[in-house]
Formats: sequence, structure tokens, C-alpha cells
Amino acid sequence: MEILLADDDNKILKSLTNILSIQGHNCKTTLDGYEAVNEYKKNSYDCVLLDIEMPRMNGIEAARTLLSINPDLSIIMVTAFKDLDIIRSTMRVGAYDYLVKPVLPEEIGRVLEKVKERNFLLQIKRDYQTELESKVKEQRERIEKKMLDTITSLVNALEAKDPYQEGHSKQVKEIALEIASELGYSNKEKEILSYAAMIHDIGKVGIPDSILMKPKTLTEKEYAIMKKHPEIGEFIINPSIRNKKILNAVLHHHERFDGKGFPDGLKGKKIPQSARILAIADSLSAMISKRPYRKGLAKKDIIKELRKNSGTQFEPKLVKIALNLIKKGEI
Repeated sequence: MEILLADDDNKILKSLTNILSIQGHNCKTTLDGYEAVNEYKKNSYDCVLLDIEMPRMNGIEAARTLLSINPDLSIIMVTAFKDLDIIRSTMRVGAYDYLVKPVLPEEIGRVLEKVKERNFLLQIKRDYQTELESKVKEQRERIEKKMLDTITSLVNALEAKDPYQEGHSKQVKEIALEIASELGYSNKEKEILSYAAMIHDIGKVGIPDSILMKPKTLTEKEYAIMKKHPEIGEFIINPSIRNKKILNAVLHHHERFDGKGFPDGLKGKKIPQSARILAIADSLSAMISKRPYRKGLAKKDIIKELRKNSGTQFEPKLVKIALNLIKKGEI
């Protein structure tokens, strides 16, 4: 084992080092609790032997500090007294065991065998917890993916009811991913954004068809109802989707960069980036697509709209990226 020793008496340190070396352990020595704590912060040890009476920081103080760093650390207190009160105080701190000076080889060997067994059991426990957490995480991710796929199917069914909305979420996803690529998003980040884009309008299941498919301009009252769909969407997916980026994108995709959007009137960089991307992708999809009251906008008109709303509805940086993608024919 790797063992750290702390004692202000060099003779005792030398004696303990000799005993431990003969028993096959590697030792590092320090002269007080302060040095021991600093050494442990730099290197890992299987066991720490601490003398109780030391300058600067005594053994009990050092034990408290070390256990705050690693609650599972095996600490052996070494005392020159067979005073039960002193021994009890060391155990209350959280020390695993104690030795009384002069330390006999057979005694230290016995205690360290117990330490070895304890450390082995603790490692098994940690490995089990790590494996269990990993399995729980994998299971949760599988369930979440199934839920996202189910919600995506529901959105597709919702859009299929309206020929002017069919394929909208897929188009928003494609535009959002083009912008994400320009921003240097990783594959994992793109996957999250992709799901957010596909389900961003799920809240529209709570909006009456008479409003959703109305061929004319909505009344003020109807528009107020329509504006509820981001909150409805977040409410629907919140119980089953844990990813905050997806939740925030769904909730905030109608916020405006100038703070005049909904539902929360967030402004500038306070709007989650995923929502800022969906906001411009959503609007671009609407501009490109046909509507009952107009054809899809011409390329020059889309460019004009983007420039006009840069810094107000949309983040200027994203407008610049979108304009560049349009010029390259990628949107």
C-alpha cells in the first residue's frame, strides 16, 4: 500500500518507515499535520498514519481536514498514551483505528491488514455505485429518447393536419443544424438541438384547430391564445424530458433579442442560445413556406427581412450566419 506518515519525531518516522518497508509498503514522511494535508492533496494514499501531538496542526485537526477531502480515507491515529478519552476523541473524528507507541511490527501489520480489507470493500462499493449510476443513466436516456421520438411523431401528425404547416419542424431542424455547424456545435450538441427543433411546436396540441388553421389574420384574443403554445409545450414535455437545453429551447423559441418576445420577455444573451437559433430558424421556415394568404417570400425579401430584424427580433451574429448560408445556397 501507499502510506503517508506524519510525526514530528524523526526517530519514530524512521522506525515506522523501516517496519512498513519490510512489510512491503511504500512510505512518504511528513513532520506535522499541515505537511500531511498538503502532501495528500498532491498525491493519493491508501492509508495515513497521524501522530496526535504535532506542531502547527495536530493529528486530530489533520484527520478532520483529510476526511473532509476524502470521507473514505483510512486514517490510523498514533498516540503515546493509553488514555481512553484521547483514543475515543480520535475515533469520533472519523479515524479508522489507532496504534499506541511504541508501535510493534505485529500490531501495525494487524491494523494494516484490516485497512487493506476495508479499502477493498470500499472500492467494490464505489465500483458498484458507478455501475449502477451508469445503468440508471443509460435507462433514463433510453426512456427519454423513446419519449422524444413519440413526441416527434405527435408533432408530425399535428402538422399533417395543415398542408401549410406539414414538414415545418423538419425544416426548422435543418436550418438550425446549418447554423449550429457554423457555430462549431459538437455532434452531441447538434443532436440535442435537433430534438428541440423537431418538438418546438408540440404545445400547439393545446391550441384549438379553429385558431391553428385559420386562413386569415388572428384576432388579438386568438393571438393571445396562440402565444401560450411554448408554455404548453414545456409543460407537456417537462415530466419526461430532463435535458434543460431542450426544455429551454421549447419554452423560449419565441423570445426576441430586444426583449419584446414571449413568454418571459427575455432579452439578448439571457435567451438560451438554442432558443435564439430556433427563433431565427422558425422564422426562416415561415418565410420560405407558402401560406393561405401569400406565397413563400423571394430570396431578396427574406434577406431584407433578416437585415431589418437584426438586433430586434434576432441576434445579429445569427443573422450574419443565416445571410451567409442563404448566399451559399445552403438555406
